[in-house]
Amino acid sequence: MFPSHFYAKATLLDPRYKKAAFESNSNVETAQQEVQYEVAELLRNRMLGTNNEYMEVISTGQQTSIQSVFTVSSVSTSSTENENLLDYLQAKVTTIRSETTDTSTAVTLVRQYMDLPYLNLKEDPMQFWKNHFSVLDPLSELALKYACIPATSVPSERIFSKAGQIVSQRRNRLSPKNVNILIFLNKNLEI
Repeated sequence: MFPSHFYAKATLLDPRYKKAAFESNSNVETAQQEVQYEVAELLRNRMLGTNNEYMEVISTGQQTSIQSVFTVSSVSTSSTENENLLDYLQAKVTTIRSETTDTSTAVTLVRQYMDLPYLNLKEDPMQFWKNHFSVLDPLSELALKYACIPATSVPSERIFSKAGQIVSQRRNRLSPKNVNILIFLNKNLEI
């Protein structure tokens, strides 16, 4: 994935900008589809976690109400064949159900988020996601993933440059401890 895709998703998931920051509708649609796909994957992974726990309960032989409904005694088959058939059918139905449900839920969540009013430019987008976590849970998790500040090397280069000014030919006998203190004070002191 190109970095521009990450920026597009981060912009779309910023409640202050959403679609307004894009120049073309095709870019908006692409970013929206990628977000929907990622939300569906997140929902699918959550569903698999709960299904694995359910399948573990069945495989250990513990009785559950769902298992007792499906394991009605048959005339000529053994109980292990019924359990294997039950496991197979349950996995198949869960897969089909989760694919359709996850995708439609993702589309609904993104549409619901897009219908919300834009956030004021001076408000905190993290507070927005915190307030709407219960309604837009998987989408808020995705927004927090893309809401990080892009890292740059500018601050470290400024400090390195300032260290070169502090430790010069005339001040070459400064101890490393004093150099660290001077750089710290120079960077953090308001002048």
